[in-house]
Amino acid sequence: MPSGVRVVRVPVYASTNRAWSRRALTYGTFGMMSMLRGLTLYDLDCLIAITPLPTCLSAVVLSLVKRVPMILDLQDIWPEGAMIAGALRPGLLYDAFERLEYWTYSKSSFVTVISEGFAEQLTANGVPRKKLVYIPNGVDVDFVHGAAPDEELARRYDLTDKFVVVFVGNHGLMQGLDYVLDAAKLLLDVK
Repeated sequence: MPSGVRVVRVPVYASTNRAWSRRALTYGTFGMMSMLRGLTLYDLDCLIAITPLPTCLSAVVLSLVKRVPMILDLQDIWPEGAMIAGALRPGLLYDAFERLEYWTYSKSSFVTVISEGFAEQLTANGVPRKKLVYIPNGVDVDFVHGAAPDEELARRYDLTDKFVVVFVGNHGLMQGLDYVLDAAKLLLDVK
């Protein structure tokens, strides 16, 4: 951690279940616990919230109560992403979440987006362009390609001379990890 940065963790109900009600409980407990814990902190300079929408609502409330700026790190446009994943259907609940989404954007000092397409979509829907900051997710390929294999690690996990696939990122419903596994199977014979 950079000098001067303090990380505060809160307990949450962690669900591995695909049921929407269980996932909502995970988001809800995080939102509630982070807001309650945040209310006890007095030395805040800024709040950084990461989507999906339900989990960042506590940051909006804390930003307003504590009178500090909030930056929303938008990794997915929500609730649209939830609908595409099949976790939410069009209707009253979707419409309510969408209004809440744009309210969250309006209360944010800045909204970081991971693609120019996100910026274009938000701008088209009324979010001021000056509020959007494009910060793509990525990797330093020189760092990755420049690293020597860790022979000790390979021996420890019996990976020497084996085909190894690594997925570094979020492991959830939206990531489609079954495609990573399918791709790994296709690549088994490619060398």
